[in-house]
Amino acid sequence: MRFMAFSIYILNLATVVFAGLQNAFFKYNYLANAVSEASGVILIILLIASFIFKRICEDDYLAEHFAYQFKTMMVMFLYALVLSIGVILALVFFDGFGKNALNSLDALVAPSLVLIGIIGIISFIIFIWFLYRNIKGLIYLSMDKDL
Repeated sequence: MRFMAFSIYILNLATVVFAGLQNAFFKYNYLANAVSEASGVILIILLIASFIFKRICEDDYLAEHFAYQFKTMMVMFLYALVLSIGVILALVFFDGFGKNALNSLDALVAPSLVLIGIIGIISFIIFIWFLYRNIKGLIYLSMDKDL
């Protein structure tokens, strides 16, 4: 079970870091895009696995690690869900301007840039939080300690 806890921490870090690097550097590489999209599925599988292993190891210190992983991934999943819904609503909002969209785009540039900046700052903070929690979990797990 300890191996599973280690592998979930490491796979969490690897998939999120790879997805971030892919978005930054390999935007138009089809293989990188496919692996990045598969990383979302991998994270959902890891979320389910940590939930199941938490139930299996109820009386062990590993149960706390699996619960810690589950909470971390759940926050990331909810953040991604909220961000996706926000992007869909923004696209609907921008498409709703119809024929006068080109005339009204000048008035939307500054608010859009501010919104993108705020989302970028929040995403960076959540990414740093995610890294902190996974690295802390790996350190505590390597020392056989509870969190």
